[in-house]
Parts: sequence; C-alpha cells; structure tokens
Amino acid sequence: AAASRYSRWRARPRGTPWQLSPFAQDAVRAVIDRVLATVQGSQWLAPADLATILRAVDIECVVSEQIMPNDAVATAERLGYPLVAKIVSPDVLHKTDVGGVIMGLHTAAQVAQAVDTLRERMQRCGARLDGILLQREVPGGIEALIGVTMDPTFGPLVVCGLGGTL
Repeated sequence: AAASRYSRWRARPRGTPWQLSPFAQDAVRAVIDRVLATVQGSQWLAPADLATILRAVDIECVVSEQIMPNDAVATAERLGYPLVAKIVSPDVLHKTDVGGVIMGLHTAAQVAQAVDTLRERMQRCGARLDGILLQREVPGGIEALIGVTMDPTFGPLVVCGLGGTL
C-alpha cells in the first residue's frame, strides 16, 4: 500500500517552483551576509533579522519589537494590546523552560510587572538578558517552528514542527 501511494505521489505533476523576486533575494542575502560576517559558530537570528527575512519573502509574522527592559511600557503603548513579553537571551534555548514568556498583557502596568518578573527569572537561572521581545498576542491559530542548521555529519538540516510549548 505504501509503495502504491508513493507511486501515485511521484506521478503527480511537479508544479511551478516558487521564485523569489530580485528584491527579496537581495534583502535576504544582505541579512545573511551581515550575520555570517560577524558570527562565531552557530547562532540564532535576532528577532529583527528574522522578521526582515520573513517579510521579504511574503511570510506574515506577528508585530513585534526587541527592546531594552526600560523601554517596555512606551513600546507597549505604541504596539497596542494585548501583548506577549519574551526574553531575548543567548543562554536560553527554550524560553518556556525558564518562564521566559508571559502572555495576556493588557495594560502598561502588566507590561512593567512582566518585565520585572522576566528580569528576576533570568537572574535566578543565571542567564544573560539581552532584551525583551514584545509581540502582539494573536488569538487562536497554530504556532510553527521552522529552523535551519548546518550539521557537521549530515550537512544542511531543516526542522519543522509545532511551536510554543509543544
């Protein structure tokens, strides 16, 4: 049965490959070249760089801004509510494992309290806090995780899966 399904899948028309516009190619290349020129080893893209790449290739992403903790309230007022506050730390791979995500922020006071809480949590676990990512909270939907890395054994790898706490 599996061989038959595979045969039918292989017999389908291939379709038209998606082509990036010259603008999108240049925008993505500029970000990647700049990051590769300064990186030592592997590293996650900064949220702003990732947003630039996603927008260049017409992938919609939530409104967000990486800020220093002292700028959180003013930024929150500009972005609008409800918001999510997330830590930005090179020392933490999974933010939810250290309490690095606080959702449901509807007021400036809640944003200020969330920032204080995130600072305390990072101090407690000994992780460096490079900033706070404030994002508009999007109700419903499914979070997605997409990652790319270069493995020394297997070469380029792509991971796709459910995001968030899953």
